[in-house]
Amino acid sequence: MSLPCGHKICKQCLDMKKNSKNANDLTCPRNQEHKFTKGQQFRVDYDVLEYLKNIDFINIKCNNHQDNLVDQYCIQTNNFICKDCTQSCKQCRNQPSNHIKLENFKIQFNLLEKRYWQTNRMIIETQVQLHKVVILRAILLDKQQQKEQVKEASQLKSQREKFHLLLSNILKADTLEEMTDLILLDQQQREQQGLFDEFRQLVNLQMNKETSFIFRKQFDNPKTKLSFNQIYVGTRDGFKATDFHSRCDNKGLTVCFILSETGNVFGGFVTKSWGNYAFKEKDDQAFIFSLTNQSIHIQKNHLNSAIRNDPQKSWNQGEYDISINDKCNEVDNTLWLGWTYQDYNECDYTGSQAKNDLKSKINFKVLDLEVYQVLNWIN
Repeated sequence: MSLPCGHKICKQCLDMKKNSKNANDLTCPRNQEHKFTKGQQFRVDYDVLEYLKNIDFINIKCNNHQDNLVDQYCIQTNNFICKDCTQSCKQCRNQPSNHIKLENFKIQFNLLEKRYWQTNRMIIETQVQLHKVVILRAILLDKQQQKEQVKEASQLKSQREKFHLLLSNILKADTLEEMTDLILLDQQQREQQGLFDEFRQLVNLQMNKETSFIFRKQFDNPKTKLSFNQIYVGTRDGFKATDFHSRCDNKGLTVCFILSETGNVFGGFVTKSWGNYAFKEKDDQAFIFSLTNQSIHIQKNHLNSAIRNDPQKSWNQGEYDISINDKCNEVDNTLWLGWTYQDYNECDYTGSQAKNDLKSKINFKVLDLEVYQVLNWIN
């Protein structure tokens, strides 16, 4: 802007003077004797404005070398530097591209400004995405809570319906003996459901890296990617030997979990495949375990019978150690440790019922039997 005295002043400085407390008595920045008032006319000097637009250098002194003007910009240190600073910039000696020359500063400045806005936009977009993630997570948690609430409500509804059905049947009973039988049957069903729930919980623990004890060595291996593929469930697929073999033959490594009518949960692991013909086979890595008693039973005798396949039976392991028969939910099956695999005296175990459950031949019926194919095993 041109002042009445002919000297120049930038518009920002002029506006500051006009807005000051002494706005009625303004002075020229070049000569304090030149006075002017707020109401006077100030002309825009278009010649100076055009010159500033076309100027191709920055008239800024270097902080480190006061006699030099800056002629470069260091990306690494975010500072304007002079030619002498360039040689002493240790951080950029091996990366000269970090110094932007200001020979054509307008172009360089536009590039820097473009880069700034690009970076700023990326930051904003990232913040938006993070906000979306937070919202999505909250929605998912809310949906999960809703599912759990629906599940609980469904379970309560099912329990009420069973109770009403039981009550209705009791009221219809003709004798006290019939009433007693109905109550005892309901109690038995509830106890059995409790066994199934505990069985599910114990099996799930063995699928988890943090809680499994039968596959602890595998899970502790940093290279392991151990996983399980459910291939057979007795209550779903049937308890006949043919049901077992149609789903479990030629699957390689498998692990079996068995729930007996007494609530005992045990099983075995083999690395050899089951088949549709009778055979006995050696399997150095096979073992038997009890989830109820937290015990693992490795082989000791009759090693050639580590796995004993019979098309007329389902899971058979050891000479007589585990024998699961055809229609195992209806007929007696056998757990008789000590033939091929260690009994309770020869292995580590926990649980107060370990001696009672594992000390001798046990006959039982199967409530459920699950087989999983074991994948990504590391020898």
